[in-house]
Amino acid sequence: MLLRGELDSLHAWLEHWNARRLAVCLTVIFVGAGCYGAAMGFWRDPLQAVYVAVKFPLIILLTTFGNALINAMLAPLLGLNIGLRQSFLAILISFTIASAILGAFSPLIAFQIAESGEVINAHVKRSSGIRDIDDSALNSIQSTKYSARPGCPLIESEADVIIDFR
Repeated sequence: MLLRGELDSLHAWLEHWNARRLAVCLTVIFVGAGCYGAAMGFWRDPLQAVYVAVKFPLIILLTTFGNALINAMLAPLLGLNIGLRQSFLAILISFTIASAILGAFSPLIAFQIAESGEVINAHVKRSSGIRDIDDSALNSIQSTKYSARPGCPLIESEADVIIDFR
């Protein structure tokens, strides 16, 4: 609907907004952007993955609020009849779509970390839908080496993997 530019549908959606739609949008933003943020932060450190998974959705929401305020202030100057609520909802919908796309394309790899730091039993838990990308993500995780932890049990872990196509 948004990508096709169906103005009548968009207008009706913005006019008849309810708390359930807002909850769905916020959930998609936190899950999708959180998964993407966790995958980006995991390349540095598992704790960094937690921080970025929390921080990235919050940054998206703050950007949504900031853009909505700017749009609401500039709309009258440009002769447009767009209020703060309409601006906020339109931007929220677009960031919801972006977060869904970011979260959906990252394969999720489940694995165990042995006492020696070696990755074992790695498998694709959530597929990206493209076999080559899933295989590349799996190979990336399997080639990771963690610090040895003598006397420690197996650690169960998961990682979202972002593929850089450059």
